Amino acid sequence: MAELLVGRHQANATPPFTLRQCILSMAAVLMHDCGYLKTAADGDGTSAKFTYTHVIRSAVTAASLLPQFGLNVAETDVVVNAIR
Repeated sequence: MAELLVGRHQANATPPFTLRQCILSMAAVLMHDCGYLKTAADGDGTSAKFTYTHVIRSAVTAASLLPQFGLNVAETDVVVNAIR
């Protein structure tokens, strides 16, 4: 994703992405598969059991964590929608 964003910038594509949009894009990429994570209390099976639900689990995790890092509601929605 970072290479795509750099390439887009180098090509002078319009409209240009702001730094904040790049950060939100990277947050979505980094959080997309966090839905595979198991809790410490979950001793059953592997995280492969989340294959069909990992995207929604990732979106829920992003929605709950990102505001703690200074994202407002609109920015959090952008990341959650990108994950989905």
